[in-house]
Amino acid sequence: MNQREHICLLLLAYTANEGFRKGMIDLTAPDCGLSEERQSVLFDAPFNGIPIRACFTDWRNDVAEISLAAWPSDEVDRWVKSGNAKHNAGEVAAFGWLDRSGGKLRIQNPFDPSVFISKHRRSELLKLPRLTDLEDPLHLYPRYLSLSSAT
Repeated sequence: MNQREHICLLLLAYTANEGFRKGMIDLTAPDCGLSEERQSVLFDAPFNGIPIRACFTDWRNDVAEISLAAWPSDEVDRWVKSGNAKHNAGEVAAFGWLDRSGGKLRIQNPFDPSVFISKHRRSELLKLPRLTDLEDPLHLYPRYLSLSSAT
């Protein structure tokens, strides 16, 4: 896993867990019909002193969108819903999909991240600790990655 993948997966996993804890993400909510407009909810999910604004979009075919902006811009609520927000949303922007099919929740395509990271924030993000079981009760950050990097 490269640094970008790690940062994206860590932030998405943390944010999804925080949304679940705050009641913003309902894992058992029914799917949105194909003809229905998907609704989005915005919420704050600060992590180790880093301000994060997140967006969760309703389930459809057991998949939901999740996106976030760390160190958000003044226009974050307008841009965080976009899968390609880049610096418009904040100094860091990440986008992914939660998949609940097969009875197991996971982040789809964790090794194909959609993430924008301002160069001056990369080293700060790489210093973030791995998620604990308390921070990641949904086990979205793959455990084998946490174990393989433990020293």
